[in-house]
Amino acid sequence: MSKFLYKIYLCSILFIVIHSQMAVLSPYNLVTQFHNRQIEMAYGRIGLLTNFYIRGNVFMDTITQNRDACTPLTGLDLRKKNNTIYEENFKILLAYRGSCSFSEKARNAQNAGASMLIVINTGDTPINEVIFTGDSSDIYIPLALINYSDGKIFENFINVNQNTKILAEVNFAPKKEKKVVDFKLFFSASEPKAYNLLGYMKHYLEQFGEKVNFTPYYVVHKNPYYMDGNTISNKNCLSKGVYCYFPKETTIIQEGQTILLEDLRQKCMFKLSKEKSVNIYLDYMSAFSENCVNSDKKSLSKLCSQTTLAKMGFPDDYLDKCVATSFGVSPSALYSSSYFDKENTMLKEEYEEIIKYQLTSFPAVVINDKVMDGVIKETKVVEELCNNVKSKPSFCNYLIGGIDGSGSNSLYKSKTFYFVIFILIAINISLFFMCRNYILEKVNDKVNPENIDINGRIKNAINNYFALKSTSDDYKAFDTKSYNEPKMIEMKEGKVSPV
Repeated sequence: MSKFLYKIYLCSILFIVIHSQMAVLSPYNLVTQFHNRQIEMAYGRIGLLTNFYIRGNVFMDTITQNRDACTPLTGLDLRKKNNTIYEENFKILLAYRGSCSFSEKARNAQNAGASMLIVINTGDTPINEVIFTGDSSDIYIPLALINYSDGKIFENFINVNQNTKILAEVNFAPKKEKKVVDFKLFFSASEPKAYNLLGYMKHYLEQFGEKVNFTPYYVVHKNPYYMDGNTISNKNCLSKGVYCYFPKETTIIQEGQTILLEDLRQKCMFKLSKEKSVNIYLDYMSAFSENCVNSDKKSLSKLCSQTTLAKMGFPDDYLDKCVATSFGVSPSALYSSSYFDKENTMLKEEYEEIIKYQLTSFPAVVINDKVMDGVIKETKVVEELCNNVKSKPSFCNYLIGGIDGSGSNSLYKSKTFYFVIFILIAINISLFFMCRNYILEKVNDKVNPENIDINGRIKNAINNYFALKSTSDDYKAFDTKSYNEPKMIEMKEGKVSPV
């Protein structure tokens, strides 16, 4: 094989597409236009060659109408405006297939500042059979291919909603389902919608059981004005102003210290109940929501917490030891405010977890270390858990059309599939024999001696013989004197001569 042919062969191998996934995260009215909210996608081994996922805003060149990206994208400037790494700084460009090579499209997108190029397929070849060709030595952005129908949804939405940001995520590796899924919920005790989310999730968490490892985390802010020389905490902070909560307009009270203390009680309730059952924590949250958040009084006081504990059959000091330990004091110190300035280990852990995921809006959901974006909807959280857990409860099949990892549902589908195939084969065999019998009956009707007029055929043959005999002296078709092969006879004016 020549070097030239070897390079072509190597290039084709590198650019053969492999399956991947794409999902639109927002806006919601665009998300719902895609089947199962997922977009079939294949990406070529060009540019980024790693198992990773990228999140960013989706664009098309609607200014110069450079729909195929075969010329420089002068109408777009997608370059990063700062050095910070946020998802809005990643730009995903859409362009139609055709008119030039994939690598040329990717190069133009890269020069315009795009973080990724997604090509909309316009040919008849399925996206998983397309081969990416071209010189890609200078291309470092990933290149992917999606179906024409999905691309048109994007284009139509962008044309109508040019000022609306589209946030999408592309997974460069198949999602790995796990036996146990980590589910983290970040919220504040002062937010009513967090209790609604927990109330909705309670039933599903019971169904998931040990397949989902649920952990609540509470929102802790760092005081931007904190200095090491601080000696006291203000009304919104604890631990000399290190850990704070700054209430929003939607919070039921406007005192950060009170909110943080209830956060600690709730986190202690989770830690104590986790040893027995997480349902104890969820029951407490439900009762606390009804008595202290959704009630007319709307109180996050320790007294309201103690009343809730008493209704559940717990002593009113059930959480005191845990809260006191987090401050490094004895439970008796909780009857005064002297412990407010002590370092709190539990709040420190909560804050470090928030920084780990760079969370800025709450409630926030993290599943298997992946942050869910956009508005947190209860049904979407359950769907995401179903997507990640390996052995799926039966209700997941109704939500996402999934398959029970235990094999029972897949076995059922397998049996159904083979049963349908068997029925189709049986029908075809039956039709074959029915047609065969019908044809045989028709043939038998034609050749059956009972159905043939033998006498009539004999009479007809005799009449033809005498008619031919009476004219044989004038016209002959064959020379019958030869015992060999008959010879054709030429007739001329009553005389016959051999040809």
